[in-house]
Amino acid sequence: MAAAGTMGPAIVPAVLDAIADEPDTHGAWIFLWGLTKLAARSEDEALRGRVIRACIDLLEKVERGEADPGEGMNAAWTLALFQHPEHEALLQRLVEKPMARWWSADYRGALELLQGHPEHALPPELWEQPVEEWLTSRCRMVEKAAAEAAQPTPPPEEDPDERFARTLANDFIRSPVAVGLPRELLQDASTIVYYLARLSREHLRTHPRDWNEAVLHDLLLVLVPHEAPLDREQLEKTAPITQAFLYWLQTQNILAETDALMAKVRQWSDRIVVQGSDRRNWGSRKTLVMETAEAGPEAIIEKMIELLTRQADAAMEGPPGRPKPAWREPAIPIGEHSAKPARNAPCPCGSGRKYKKRHGRPEAEQTTSR
Repeated sequence: MAAAGTMGPAIVPAVLDAIADEPDTHGAWIFLWGLTKLAARSEDEALRGRVIRACIDLLEKVERGEADPGEGMNAAWTLALFQHPEHEALLQRLVEKPMARWWSADYRGALELLQGHPEHALPPELWEQPVEEWLTSRCRMVEKAAAEAAQPTPPPEEDPDERFARTLANDFIRSPVAVGLPRELLQDASTIVYYLARLSREHLRTHPRDWNEAVLHDLLLVLVPHEAPLDREQLEKTAPITQAFLYWLQTQNILAETDALMAKVRQWSDRIVVQGSDRRNWGSRKTLVMETAEAGPEAIIEKMIELLTRQADAAMEGPPGRPKPAWREPAIPIGEHSAKPARNAPCPCGSGRKYKKRHGRPEAEQTTSR
């Protein structure tokens, strides 16, 4: 996504083609919709109009209940970036539509961005940042994941990274430096130091004695947003607690000359909160933990049922190498890129019935319907 985004609006036609051709509305499909934001910077009115129509089509499907609210999140943000007041009513209806809290917040944010609320400006996209800021740390994550896949995972009770992080957090929390923290910081200090120590060891293979500005950058602005299940209140405490922890490391002769590092962490305070709160930066494990914490018991059961349903559908489709049935079309098609009639259009066979009721169905179902 970051690499494609650096090409600017020129990539958008290929993005729309890929959306039309992709039947799976999860994974890459969601990121493709994120790239449609590039069209707001284009001076090509035809391209801008095409993207706006695609966004409206998808969001109207969400409104009618024909698409999951999560599928329209990026389309809502893209539409808001065009700053056309006539789209406000559609976003307002979506905000009022009953849906899970985590999706509702995105639609509300898009509406307020369209209305000109400055606090809802989108954070910088990956493609707007220097390559070194996002590529290096992500390569390390991939290398770490590949190494883990090549060898069995040790049992949790024998995990040295876990034991190291717990020990270091406990030593810090009992220190005079930690005891001197304000109560509101002290209550989360152990949790935050634990994640700093564990992520440093687990993903960067780095001990705190070797921390420098580059390591802390990856730790606080990439790994914490991606891996640590911290809510916004805890993210706001992360910078001051990290500064206290750095000072403690210096008092223990573990890390020398921490003043410059503490100053740098202070500069990153706002970015830590913004990037850690942005769901697009969350890894799968963090997303699961955070959504489970936000949702009540009924929502958790609903997600479990959804997961089991997807697994059952995948099993019925057969192994990955098996070709998909020719009649299956993309979940959110873009009309001019589909070789088949729309599902609700009259069937070409001349029967007078809708395409989805005749030749748009599997042969077995057509036979049964007769």
